[in-house]
Amino acid sequence: MVGGRDEDVARALPVIAEIGRPVHVGGPGAGHAAKLVNQTIVTLTIEAVAEALVLAERCGLDPKLVREALKGGSADSRVLQVHGTRMIDRAYTPGAKATVMRLP
Repeated sequence: MVGGRDEDVARALPVIAEIGRPVHVGGPGAGHAAKLVNQTIVTLTIEAVAEALVLAERCGLDPKLVREALKGGSADSRVLQVHGTRMIDRAYTPGAKATVMRLP
């Protein structure tokens, strides 16, 4: 998610491409705005996975089996597999600071 003037992004692209998969999303500030969109989706997806796994438990289901059953289907996601596994295992060690999710 790269924002900036076309000529500036073109100049920086070889370096940026070494550390990621850059997509020029618009002018100055556009990369920051796209990151906010990303964080919104990730945060809400983590919340949805948590709610769904609680629902599974309250329905008397084994959340590990439910997560496995959802693999490859429309509800599957990296968030379900990675964060869902942590939730099921009650592994609540922070992987990042909560401030990265905060809007400025």
